[in-house]
Amino acid sequence: EGDLPRAIAVTDAAAERAERAGDARAAALARTVGAKIRADAGQCGADELERLARDALPLLEAAGDDDGLASIWHALGLAANVRSSYAGWAAANEQAVLHARRAGHTVVGSWFASVGIVIGPLPADEALAKLDTLMADQPHPGDLLMRSVLLAMLDRVEEALAGALASAERLRDLGFTDAGDVWTAEAALI
Repeated sequence: EGDLPRAIAVTDAAAERAERAGDARAAALARTVGAKIRADAGQCGADELERLARDALPLLEAAGDDDGLASIWHALGLAANVRSSYAGWAAANEQAVLHARRAGHTVVGSWFASVGIVIGPLPADEALAKLDTLMADQPHPGDLLMRSVLLAMLDRVEEALAGALASAERLRDLGFTDAGDVWTAEAALI
């Protein structure tokens, strides 16, 4: 994340190498990861990112490549987020978390699925149940903060504000200086 031009060069080289070797799956994965990095840098649109990810998806599914599928679904989540498709963002990131866990990765939090779940179309009680399941035993303070917003929507005000304040403080401790303030304010406003 600190050197986007280098990351783009690495993914481009990996895609070229995979193509020369006749490995369509690896080439598709590398092109999608490269497009996600380009999207983060403002050099690739959601349409192109989604097209590449959708092209790669069946190749990785056929190979049972959970590690690669986590990256593909994360890219699809970014494309949905750019389009303000919050349900799509949440669903894609849920799939990313599922595949990352299957690949043996320790997953902390929901990989931003919590934001899509809270902003998306689910009723608050269903969203809370979904988020609680997704967070499992590795909640991230950002997810706990989003959970507080849902608690406020469910009129569990004291629990919501206590959770929001504690989560926002933990986010500040982790270096996310403003991230908690907006959602704490949202919980308080509700």
